[in-house]
Amino acid sequence: MMAYEKNYNPTTWKDSPNTDTSINAYRLNKLENGVNTNDNRVVALSQDKLDVSEANQMVQDVVLDPATGALTVTLKNGAQTTYDLDIEKVVANFDLDENNNLILTLADGTQKKVSLASLVDTYTFTSSGTISFTISGKDVTAIIPDGAVTLAKLESTVISTIRQYTLDAQTAKGQAEQAAATSQGYAVGGEGFENSNASILLGSLSGTL
Repeated sequence: MMAYEKNYNPTTWKDSPNTDTSINAYRLNKLENGVNTNDNRVVALSQDKLDVSEANQMVQDVVLDPATGALTVTLKNGAQTTYDLDIEKVVANFDLDENNNLILTLADGTQKKVSLASLVDTYTFTSSGTISFTISGKDVTAIIPDGAVTLAKLESTVISTIRQYTLDAQTAKGQAEQAAATSQGYAVGGEGFENSNASILLGSLSGTL
């Protein structure tokens, strides 16, 4: 709101026959200007002033009851509204019981029990035929049981290597069987070894001797 300073100085009028305060245009215009200036200020004040209906909705007083937490607000028009802040539900203390439950003691003395287990994710390790778990305190150990790894669980390059070893073994087996058959043919004779069996060779050697 604009701050106004004093604008008008009144004239001290004197009765006739004194002529110091004769009525003339100067003094009349001074009155007119003073009235006009004050009228303008009244209009400005009416525009800037706080309306009574609005002022009545403003807060006049606030009272808090520390025992109940009730907050009472009183307006300029006398209307009151009470808000319950529920301070009796504020946690005043907490502790752990023997089962690791969190015990909350509220301002009104009531207690609430909160299971800490509900605040922690629980993980379950399930053993199977291919992997086995053991737990010691907070340590979890995973092992593969003997004989649990199947061909389907092996990496592709390992499978290829094993197959190659199998083929090489089969080839070596065939070669060994062929060598054994050839050795037997030389020893006892047979188709393809008629003149090569060991008894004929030994007889020839005896005749020579």
